[in-house]
Amino acid sequence: GGTTTFTRAFLEARITYMGRKIIVFSAHFKSKNNDDPARRQAEANAALEILQNTAKYNSDALIVLGGDLNDVPGSAPINTLENAPSLIRVAAELPAVDQATYWYNGPIAIDHIFHALDGKGEYIQGTAEVIKNGPNTYKLMDSDHAALRATFSF
Repeated sequence: GGTTTFTRAFLEARITYMGRKIIVFSAHFKSKNNDDPARRQAEANAALEILQNTAKYNSDALIVLGGDLNDVPGSAPINTLENAPSLIRVAAELPAVDQATYWYNGPIAIDHIFHALDGKGEYIQGTAEVIKNGPNTYKLMDSDHAALRATFSF
């Protein structure tokens, strides 16, 4: 608890598309099964540091973090990322119920996408949406989560 070791691999993909750089990070923070909130907080702190360092040296790249962060808006780990002036959480523009990607005693938003503002490109307002099997389900296909998607330009 409290270490910066990620529970699961913090994946980084570097892509060149039409001559432009895209850097995507995929995260899956510690689940609340055998809960360790300090671990999720440490993961958020480390992810923020990695995103900021990446943007510092790759200002010409579109930089995005997405994944199952296992915490909801307003929690300490999500606040760490969302309150950083260098990041935006794309689904923040949606009503709370429309951000939900999982069902646990009701719909909750635990999957998130963040855009690093210090890099190139921008999030296209109004494009964040949750894709799910139906209006009252929070799953997609065989997954126990719905999917969050957004569109970026650069």
